[in-house]
Amino acid sequence: MRTDRPNVRGESRFLPNTAALTIHTVFATLITLLQVKILAAFLAKETFGLFASLRGLSLLVATLAANGLPQLLVRFFPELESKQQGGAAVRVYSISIITSLGFLAVAYLIVGGTREYLFAFMPSGALSKELLFWFWVTVAGWALKLIVYGGLNGIRRLTIHTVLDIAALAVQLGWIFIERGSLSLTVLFKIMGVVAIAEAFVGAVVIVLFLARAAASDGSVVQRADPSGANVQRYITYWGWAVGLSIVAVAFTDVDRYLLSQVITLEMLALFHIGARITRLANRLLGVPNLAFQPEITRLEAEDRPSQIVLSTRVFMKFGAAVAAFIAATLIAFAGEIITIVANPEYMGAAPLLLLLALAMPLSAMTAPLTSVMKALDKVRSALYCDLVWACTYVCLLLLLGSYFGIIGAGYAQLLACMAQLLLASRLSRLPMKLRFATGLGSTLAVCSLVAFAPLFIIEIVLGWTAVGMITVLKVALFVFALFMFKKMVAVMNILTGEERAVLIEMLEKRGFGGIARFALGRLEN
Repeated sequence: MRTDRPNVRGESRFLPNTAALTIHTVFATLITLLQVKILAAFLAKETFGLFASLRGLSLLVATLAANGLPQLLVRFFPELESKQQGGAAVRVYSISIITSLGFLAVAYLIVGGTREYLFAFMPSGALSKELLFWFWVTVAGWALKLIVYGGLNGIRRLTIHTVLDIAALAVQLGWIFIERGSLSLTVLFKIMGVVAIAEAFVGAVVIVLFLARAAASDGSVVQRADPSGANVQRYITYWGWAVGLSIVAVAFTDVDRYLLSQVITLEMLALFHIGARITRLANRLLGVPNLAFQPEITRLEAEDRPSQIVLSTRVFMKFGAAVAAFIAATLIAFAGEIITIVANPEYMGAAPLLLLLALAMPLSAMTAPLTSVMKALDKVRSALYCDLVWACTYVCLLLLLGSYFGIIGAGYAQLLACMAQLLLASRLSRLPMKLRFATGLGSTLAVCSLVAFAPLFIIEIVLGWTAVGMITVLKVALFVFALFMFKKMVAVMNILTGEERAVLIEMLEKRGFGGIARFALGRLEN
């Protein structure tokens, strides 16, 4: 007989987790930008491109070693917490760590057997034994970090994630700065590997302590067991699809640098890395609420509140797309200035790529809530199909268009991949937000952006990407005007209804963000 306790309606941690992740993303973005600035200044373009490619390969191997296990923890930890099954959570987490270590061993054997093919992009003599050693230390650290962050996301304690990762990034930045005069691939991977292993170890200890306390308060592990094996079967079934998601997810990492190194020069790859890194950091900021959103949907499902799921998703989708459109327009308007700040004027060739990648951001912002709901409600197969379409479209077009048009072709590849993913997600979603809803929202936000940023876009068209002192001052002044004009246009176009704005403001006011909410959303009436 099962001894599971009935579901307990837990306190929502969506807003505090979102706030923690926002703080994390802001600081992580600043630290990463400083790191890119140092690398662009002290590495030759060819070495910078080689670093980007080798880093992409290491992320590919690490993601495959994690093999869907982080998503498993994100999916089931909130449910186990709601059912007060701490013992089961301990077992699931322990098995995940052990399984990941096993996959790391398999990956080591496979990569070792195919080394001459996988590292063919490396110049002769560049792949030393020392570099290869630190490459594997970095891979192991990143794979374990993925498991740890999946666990922290699952137990919905993302403040710990924030403190841990910011500390690790700060240490890594400081170490790189100290070694800036003697930077090499070996030194860089040594720094990344040591920091990643230390971060993963500390995070794992924190999760074990949290789960052990939960298990002790919930009863013995034996008492919480499910003799029917139904839960185990659910885990295995979900993990099977999550494995597919993790394989597809490698296309969302920096592995595209590794693929591009096969068809373009390393100098061009360095330009791609700068443009892609800028938009990746912007997308990280946009993705912050989404990380906290999925566990909350799981909680709402466990509490049998389907109407709240629909309302939350619709509000989340609209507000996220509006923010993405504003950030994308800002990146386009200040492309030259941003590249100069992040790297230096020698990387201005990345500006056209930055424009194309920015255009894809609102599409991703509309897709993310739909696929998050799929994953949260055990419709992971549909989420897999959406990610698979994106990955296949992007990788195929990346290699095809990249070989003919260079980094511009890579930009078009990502834009078309995001379109294909949104099309399929709106088709497969069981929520009322279908393709007509997405196209209407997207076209309305496009009008808002064009009207609000028209003066800035005209300056960019006339003067080009070059950042000029007085022109930049004028653009900053016009940006303030664009901010208020965009907010006014969103209100006039009624993108968020009065009810939806009220829901957002109420949610934020409960956490002390009422002033920010009222500034961002304006009055409820137009």
